[in-house]
Amino acid sequence: MSATNRGTKRRDNDFYPTPDDAINALLDALPLRGGWRVLEPGAGSGNIVKALRRYEGMHIDALEIREEEREHLEPLADRVIIGDYMTAELEPYDLIIGNPPFSEAMAFVKRSLELVKPGGMVIFLLRTAFLESDARFEFWKDPENQLAGLYTLHKRPSFTGKGTDATSYSWFVWQPGGDGKQTIKVI
Repeated sequence: MSATNRGTKRRDNDFYPTPDDAINALLDALPLRGGWRVLEPGAGSGNIVKALRRYEGMHIDALEIREEEREHLEPLADRVIIGDYMTAELEPYDLIIGNPPFSEAMAFVKRSLELVKPGGMVIFLLRTAFLESDARFEFWKDPENQLAGLYTLHKRPSFTGKGTDATSYSWFVWQPGGDGKQTIKVI
């Protein structure tokens, strides 16, 4: 998820684990509830899945494209699925949350909006600049794609453990079939 073209080679599959402080900032600002069916569609080594365990009664599926992450995910998730999110056969979920590969962020968002139950939530950690671009302008104009929340991190996260990049990150929240209220917060 780190900014590219800054003299460093991009990691395979855009694998940049979500920093714990970024996850905890969201969960402190937007408390979730137990009893939901949850999908983490790019689960990586399981940082988000592990943080969600603070809520009792969540059934969490961890989907990851890289087989080598299975051993990290099995103790954390209720079900581990190794495969491609774009083609995996999945049932609807109450919550879909993750840190998608930036190169596939739009595809992850669209797929998730198709899979989430009415009134459920899709939450993704994305560059705040995801709001911009001619390519995404038509997407944002559609009332069905409007955000329920934008939680901007006040501190730039380090995805590599070697400092931060020159990019702002936010948790984007969609709630199809929700009450239409929007929350914008710096966390």
